[in-house]
Amino acid sequence: MKIFFLFMLFSILFMQCSSSQKGIYFELTDLKSENPESKTVAVSDDIISLRENETVFSEKHQTNFTFVRVVKDERTSDGKGFAVVEIRVMSTVSRPITFLLSTENSEETSKSANFYGKILTLEKLYPCGNKKLTDTQAKPEYSIKISVNSSES
Repeated sequence: MKIFFLFMLFSILFMQCSSSQKGIYFELTDLKSENPESKTVAVSDDIISLRENETVFSEKHQTNFTFVRVVKDERTSDGKGFAVVEIRVMSTVSRPITFLLSTENSEETSKSANFYGKILTLEKLYPCGNKKLTDTQAKPEYSIKISVNSSES
């Protein structure tokens, strides 16, 4: 009876240890696959350029910037009109915060957002204008420029 009891105890402990190791493994692989294009840049002039689905770490601001997607693009070919982008920002001491920035201020969105005392402003969205795409044409590769200024200045 003692042997059976010890065998069951070791079996339960072994199963718990092996299952916890699998959980750690899956969490690490998920974190790596979330931002495969992450890079660090030295920002000297407070302008950050990002491509869609790209993450950049600014050493000056100790902040990660991710250009998630273009939510809406109703601009003409000369760049006039309205567009909204989604960005995710996370400092070394905060959780990620998602912002919607637009090319023009409106009731629903703004051209700027405040992130812990830093004003983030959408300066430019490339390519200019939304062209009608056929089924065979690929979606345009968007990029943005964001300025980061201290709200104390």
